[in-house]
Amino acid sequence: MTRAAVLVGVVALAAAPAAPAGILDPGPPEDTGVVGIAHCTVPSVRGVQLAAAKRRVRAARCTVSAVMRKHSTVRKGLVTGVVPGAGAILAEGTGVLLFVSSGRAAARTRR
Repeated sequence: MTRAAVLVGVVALAAAPAAPAGILDPGPPEDTGVVGIAHCTVPSVRGVQLAAAKRRVRAARCTVSAVMRKHSTVRKGLVTGVVPGAGAILAEGTGVLLFVSSGRAAARTRR
């Protein structure tokens, strides 16, 4: 196809050139499903103090649905994990679960 120009009043319109032979038109970009829709993206909070992690979660437009404490080798009070995982895209206001270290378990004594 050749490039053609049409004069309408004082505005000139030109047809776009055709793609070279053998190259396919990629079409529109893939829709991520969140464009224009309120959403939250779960932030990475592993290794962060609980209070700071809660602020990050709220800033990302998610909510903290629960905090689970469990013994860990990680220092007490630091987040050890988040469910769903960091980077997950959720509806705005969806709750996430934070796992926080309660420190090492007490050593057992033998009787």
